[in-house]
Amino acid sequence: MAAFGILSCEHRPLKRPRLGPPDVYPQDPKQKEDELTALNVKQGFNNQPAVSGDEHGSAKNVNFNPSKISSNFSSIIAEKLRCNTFPDTGKRKPQVNQKDNFWLVTARSQSSINNWFTDLAGTKPLTQLAKKVPIFSKKEEVFGYLAKYTVPVMRAAWLIKMTCAYYAAITETKVKKRHVIDPCIEWTQIITKYLWEQLQKVAEFYRQSSSQGCGSPLPATPVEVETAMKQWEYNEKLAMFMFQYSGEFVQSAYLSRRLAYFCTRRLALLLSDGSVGPGPGGHQAHGISAQPGNALPQTPTPQPAGGNQPQTPFTDFYICPQHRPLVFGLSCMLQSIVLCCPSALVWHYSLMDSRNKTGSPLDLLPIAPSNLPMPGGNTSFTQQVRAKVREIEEQIKERGQAVEVRWSFDKCQETTAGFTIGRVLHTLEVLDSHSFEKSDFSNSLDSLYNRIFGAGQSKDGHEMSPDDDAVVTLLCEWAVSCKRSGRHRAMVVAKLLEKRQAEIEAERCGESEVVDEKGSVSSGSLSAATLPVFQDVLLQFLDTQAPTLTEPGNESERVEFSNLVLLFCELIRHDVFSHNIYMCTLISRGDLASDSHLPRPRSPSEEPADESDRKEQEAGGGGKMEDAGLSESMEIDQNSSAIFDEMFSPPMHCESKGSPSPEKPTPEQDGKTLAKDKGPDPAFPLVYELPRHIQYATHFPIPQEESASHECNQRLVVLYGVGKQRDEARHAIKKITKDILKVLNRKSTAETGGEEGQKRKRNKPEAFPTAEDIFSKFQHLSHFDQHQVTSQVSRNVLEQITSFALGMSYHLPLVQHIQFIFDLMEYSLNISGLIDFAIQLLNELSLVEAELLLKSSSLVGSYTTGLCLGIVAVLRRYHSCLILNPDQTAQVFDGLRIVVKHGVNPADCSSAERCILAYLYDLYTSCSHLKSKFGEIFSDFCSKVKNSIYCNIDPSDSNMLWDPEFMIDTIENPSAHNFSHSMAGKILNDNPANRYSFVCNVLMYVCVGHHDPERVNDIGILCAELTAYCRSLSAEWLGVLKALCCSSNNGNCGFNDLLCNVDVSDLSFHDSLATFVAILIARQCLLLEDLVRCVAIPSLLNAGECCFVQVLYLRF
Repeated sequence: MAAFGILSCEHRPLKRPRLGPPDVYPQDPKQKEDELTALNVKQGFNNQPAVSGDEHGSAKNVNFNPSKISSNFSSIIAEKLRCNTFPDTGKRKPQVNQKDNFWLVTARSQSSINNWFTDLAGTKPLTQLAKKVPIFSKKEEVFGYLAKYTVPVMRAAWLIKMTCAYYAAITETKVKKRHVIDPCIEWTQIITKYLWEQLQKVAEFYRQSSSQGCGSPLPATPVEVETAMKQWEYNEKLAMFMFQYSGEFVQSAYLSRRLAYFCTRRLALLLSDGSVGPGPGGHQAHGISAQPGNALPQTPTPQPAGGNQPQTPFTDFYICPQHRPLVFGLSCMLQSIVLCCPSALVWHYSLMDSRNKTGSPLDLLPIAPSNLPMPGGNTSFTQQVRAKVREIEEQIKERGQAVEVRWSFDKCQETTAGFTIGRVLHTLEVLDSHSFEKSDFSNSLDSLYNRIFGAGQSKDGHEMSPDDDAVVTLLCEWAVSCKRSGRHRAMVVAKLLEKRQAEIEAERCGESEVVDEKGSVSSGSLSAATLPVFQDVLLQFLDTQAPTLTEPGNESERVEFSNLVLLFCELIRHDVFSHNIYMCTLISRGDLASDSHLPRPRSPSEEPADESDRKEQEAGGGGKMEDAGLSESMEIDQNSSAIFDEMFSPPMHCESKGSPSPEKPTPEQDGKTLAKDKGPDPAFPLVYELPRHIQYATHFPIPQEESASHECNQRLVVLYGVGKQRDEARHAIKKITKDILKVLNRKSTAETGGEEGQKRKRNKPEAFPTAEDIFSKFQHLSHFDQHQVTSQVSRNVLEQITSFALGMSYHLPLVQHIQFIFDLMEYSLNISGLIDFAIQLLNELSLVEAELLLKSSSLVGSYTTGLCLGIVAVLRRYHSCLILNPDQTAQVFDGLRIVVKHGVNPADCSSAERCILAYLYDLYTSCSHLKSKFGEIFSDFCSKVKNSIYCNIDPSDSNMLWDPEFMIDTIENPSAHNFSHSMAGKILNDNPANRYSFVCNVLMYVCVGHHDPERVNDIGILCAELTAYCRSLSAEWLGVLKALCCSSNNGNCGFNDLLCNVDVSDLSFHDSLATFVAILIARQCLLLEDLVRCVAIPSLLNAGECCFVQVLYLRF
C-alpha cells in the first residue's frame, strides 16, 4: 500500500514491468534470515511479523503498551538531538605547555638571562626572542632588568605583554579558575609600587643628609641610591610610554566616542557636585556651580600670553593635589579627540549602540573643550592650541547641524528639496560603490543607469523628472573633480546621459505633441527638436560651476580643467551637448564680443628660425634618433621629459628600443599628472585670466569629421576673426602636422627593396625636427588643435599599414613611431580616438603578418607582436574605458585571440606573447558577455593561461656557488648581443647554479653598477624574455627581492653573495631597482599579489628595514 502512495496517477508507468521491484531490503549483520537452524534449513526462513494476521491493516484491534511507545519515541528524540548538536570545543581546549615558549628564571640561569636581555636591548628580532621568554617569580623584578640593560621602551613593553600572556595561559589551564584580574590595572599597580619604592630609597638618602646640617657637605652617593635613581628615570619613561596611546585610540571614531562620553560625564560630575566624592584623605568638596549654556558656547576673548591659567570653572581644582591630575587628564583626552578625531564628537543618530544615545558627547559638558584647562600655563603655544580647538569646534557645530537635519535644508524630508538632496546623495553613493574594472549582469553600465535613473521618475512620462537637473550636475562634478580618479569617468557620464536622453526623446515621440520644457536659449531660429535634452543644464554648469584656469601654479585647478575638457569632448561625441548651439548661445549673449579677449595659441614656429641653428640642433639630436628611435631623444630637454614622464602612461616609456610593457590597470593619480613647473604653463598657454567661455571655446574638441566642418570654421572665426590671426592658427597646425608626418615617412621599414624604397634612399637627406622639438610645439597647442593633429597623423599611419596589408606598399611605420603617436593622443586627452586607433591597428595585424610571410620578410613574427604589445599597453591602461562598450570589447578580444591563436603555448612563449595572453585572460574574466560569446572556444585555453601565468609562486632561498662572470657581458650591454632567448632560457632552466649566478649578477649591476635608466630598461627587458622561457626564474626574482627587503628578519633568506656586496641603506639605487621590478611585473614575470604577500608585508612588519622598503615602494 505504501508503494502505491508514492506515485501519483500521472506519474505511473503505462505498462507494469514483468519483474517486480528490486530487492532493496536492507541487510544487517546477525539478522535472523542468516541463522541456519534446522527449521530454517528444512522449511526456509519464515517471517513472523510483529502483528500477526493483519500485516497490511491498521491494527486497530491490537493492544500496544503506551509507555513502551512513549519511551521509544523519547529515546529517538534524544538520539536525534545528540546527533544534531555540535560538540562544545571550548570546554576541551588544547593544553598549552608553557615550557615551550617560557622558562622560569632561577639562580642557575643567571648567565642565560644576561645573554637574553642583551639581545633584547640589541636588534635581534623579537620573533626569535619569543621562542624562550624568561618569567620571574616576582613580576616587579622585570623592571630592574629592563633598567639595568637599558632596553628600548617599545621592546620592554613587548616583554611585559608576553609576561601577561604567560599568566593568562596559566589561569586558563588551571582546573579551579579564579577571578580574572584586569592586566592593565594589575601592572599599573605593580609599576606604581615599584616606582614608589625607588623614590623612597632616594628620598631616605637625602633626608638623612639634610638632618646632618646645612654646613656639612653631602656624602658620596651610595651605589644603591645611584641604582635607584637609574631605575626611577628608566621606569618613569617606560610608564609614560605605556600610558601614551592618544595617537592610537583617535584612529577609531567608535573608541574615541566612547572615551569622549566617559570624559564628559566625569567632568560634568565634577562641575555639578563639586567633587567626585570623598577621597581617601578626607578631601572636602569644592563648592563650584556649573555654568549653564550649550555644549559649545560662544568663543571667549583670548587671554594675553603668559601668566596662569585663564579663569574657568575648574580654577579651584588647580590647587587641589587630588583633583588636578584628574582634571588635566580628562581635559587633555577630550581635547586630543577634538583635534585628531572630530567625527567622534559630531551630533549623530545612534541606531545600533544602546549605550551611546542619539546626540553628541559634548551635550553632557556645559563648557566648550577649548575652555578646559591645558598644562603649561597660558603661554603663546597654549593659545595657538586653543585657537585650533575653537576652529574645529565650529566645524563640529556645522557638521552636527547638517546631520541633525539629515543634510537637508528642510527637516521635513518629503519636500521637493529634500527628495532632490536624497537622490543626489544616493547617486553619489552608487557611483562610488560601482566597480568599473569589470562588467557583468549586476555590475554593468545598464545596472548603473537603472540604479541612478530607475527610481523617482515623474508621473508624466514625457517630461523630465524635476531632480534630473541636480543629478546631471552631480555627474558632471563627479567627472571633473580631482577628488576622484580615472579617465573613464567622462565616458561613463556621457554614456549615462546619452541613454537618459534617448529614453526621454522616445517618451516624447510617443506623445501626440512635442513638449518644449524650457525653450531654446541660443536663437529664435533653433527649434526645440534640435536642442539636446540636457543642453541647458550643461550650459548652466559651464556658467556657474565648471572650473577655469586662474592661477598658473594651481595643480588641482589644472587637473580639473583637463577633466572638464575630456568630459565635454565625450558629451559632444555622444550628441549630448551641441557645440554649435553652444557657440550660437555665446554669440547671442555677447560673451565673445570683446576683441581684447581673443586668445591665440603660441605658434610652434616661434622656435629658432635660423637654418644654421636648426641644422646644429639636428646634428646633435638627429643621429641619436637615427640609432635609437624617437623615444630616446625625448629625454634631452628637462621640461618636456618631465611632462613626458608624468603625463604619458608608464607602458609607453618603459622601453625605448623595443616595444612597451603593458601594465596592470592602476588608479590614476589625477592630481599628479602634470609637471610642477615654476614658469608659464605650456599646456594652457595664454588663457589664464581670460573669460571662462573663451577658455572653453579654445580647448573643447570637436569631432574631426566632415559633418563638423561648419563648427570648426565657426570656432576659428569666433576666436581669430577672418584675418591674419586665423591664417596663422591654421598654418601652425599644418606646420606641426607636416613635421610629424615628415619624421614618420622618413624612417620607415623598407620591405624587399622596392623601387619606392630605392628612390627614397637616393634622395638627399633633409633636415628633420627631433622628437623633443615636435613635442615642445605640440604641448603649446590647445586641446582642440592637439585633437586635430593627432587625428590626421593617426589616419596617415593607418593608411600606410592598410596599404602595406593590401600589397600596395613596401613600407611599414616603425613601432616606436606608433608608440609616439599613442603618447601624443594620450597627452591631448583624445582617449576615445586612442582606443579607436588601437582597435583599427589590431584589426590589420593579421593581414600585415600574412603580407610579411608572403614577402619573406625578416620582420615575420616580431613586428606584429611588438605592435600588438603596444596596443595591449594602451588597452590595459584604459581598460575601464574599453569595457564600457561591449562591441569594442568583443572586437578587441577576437583580434587578440587571432594574433596568438597559432599554436602559442602559454608555458613556452615570448614575453610579449605572455603579456597578450595575460590581457586576454583579464578581459575574459572581467566581462561576462565575452564568456557567453567565446566560452566554447576559449574556456579550455583560459584555464591553461591561468595555470601558467597566474599561478602563485613562493620565493626561493637559493645559496649556490656564485659565478661573477656568468653572462656578465650580456648583462652589461644587452642590446649589443643577439642570441636566442629560448636557448638561454633552457640553459638557465637546466642548471640552478646558473640561475643563481644570473640573478645575483643582474641585481649586482642594477644596485651597484651604473644607474642609467636606459640600461636598466634594457636589462629588465632581457630578464623578462629569459623568464618567459624559464619560469623557475620567477621564484628567484621573488626570493632575491625578499632577501634585500627582509634580510634582518631571519638569517635564511638566501642570496648571501648579493647581500654581502649590496648596502640596502644606500638610497642611490632605489630608483633603478624600482624601475627594474616594475618591468618584471609589467612583463608578467612576477605577480603583484605575490610581491605584496611574500615581500612587502613581511618587510614592512619588520622595523629594522622599514625605511628602505617604504622608500622602494614609494618609488615603485
